[in-house]
Amino acid sequence: MDVGAEYEHYTADVTRTYPVNGKFTKEQADIYRIVYDAQEAVGRATKPGATMADLSKIATDTIADGLMKLGLIEKKEQTRLWFIHGLGHWLGMNVHDVGRYGVPLKAGMVFTNEPGIYIREDVLDNLPKTPENAAFIAKVRPVFEKYKNIGVRIEDDLLVTETGVVWMTGALPRKLEDIEAFMAKSRKLSYGWSGFQPSDLTVAMVGR
Repeated sequence: MDVGAEYEHYTADVTRTYPVNGKFTKEQADIYRIVYDAQEAVGRATKPGATMADLSKIATDTIADGLMKLGLIEKKEQTRLWFIHGLGHWLGMNVHDVGRYGVPLKAGMVFTNEPGIYIREDVLDNLPKTPENAAFIAKVRPVFEKYKNIGVRIEDDLLVTETGVVWMTGALPRKLEDIEAFMAKSRKLSYGWSGFQPSDLTVAMVGR
């Protein structure tokens, strides 16, 4: 779910990825934890003087390390197969607010921290037909088949301070275990009277 909110003309932008049946599969959890780790690394590095490029590199490096450990890529340059967008955007009176991305961060700036991994089922089939790509596809195909069609994005709003950062959306469940606990509690409140039990094992995420 990618949700925007507005208060006194100022905006927010938050994404959470939930397993529809309330429990992440092992493969879903593998991808989720990589994205979470990338978000955390960006948060630790956010401070005055850093740039969005610095933070984007940190997110990309973290995701690259995770994808290599899973066997979904062989080198960092291939990360863009699965992490297909930028780290985030400015927030203000628009959800995607104006501003230059090359300037050093200053206290009072607000931006989104939203890395994501999307194992789209058509990616390998649409790579250029080269010997290098053929070797890559042959090597990663068995792992790809386990993870295909899993998509995870986690998005939070960060306020730069004089000493670091404040997670403005930090009260919302974000850790994998907290997401599952939140869903279990919500199911009891929402579905207990009807006996309805969602069974779809796919990850639910609707992006804007």
